[in-house]
Amino acid sequence: MNPFLVLEGVDAAGKTTVGNRLAQIMPARYFKTPGDEFASMREYIDDHAPPPSKLLFYLSSVVDVSARIGSALENSPAICDRYIWSTLVPHAAYHGENLEELECIWRPLVKNLVQPDHVILLQVSEEEQLRRLHLAERINGKQSASDRFCLNTETRRRVRGLYDSVAEREGWLKIDTTHKSVEEVIEEINSRFSLGVLA
Repeated sequence: MNPFLVLEGVDAAGKTTVGNRLAQIMPARYFKTPGDEFASMREYIDDHAPPPSKLLFYLSSVVDVSARIGSALENSPAICDRYIWSTLVPHAAYHGENLEELECIWRPLVKNLVQPDHVILLQVSEEEQLRRLHLAERINGKQSASDRFCLNTETRRRVRGLYDSVAEREGWLKIDTTHKSVEEVIEEINSRFSLGVLA
């Protein structure tokens, strides 16, 4: 079976940039959650739906992408920009819920997802994260709902702490992207997992 890699981490850690570049040079199929198929509903869900509806929306996008990844792996490696933990961790942090309780509730669903061979947690300093978020806002002309949550210091630090605890428990590779180029991050991933790629 071809390898399946997942990139997790806080907003502005570099998941999308690294994922796209890594997919180009491996080569591999690139996926993200939520996928483009969910884009038409995402703004409404983010701005108007109650927390349980938001959780179900994002979980459904993970189930959908998992099925497509399963099919893709028959022919090529796959990379997913955000997977199950990018749904559960932010939801717990943003809405003051207990992550362990969420894990217990959704464990049957998680067990039936295509399981990644490797999970990489991309990290970034708070100062650099905020700089990147503000830069993205200037470029895009608006903030995402997730960005708004991340601008709150307490919430931002809770997200970071939850990701760190899951990464330690699950044995993920952790890479700090604060002062690294995309090529340096990919080189570190390649050296750990022997993917045979050249950045």
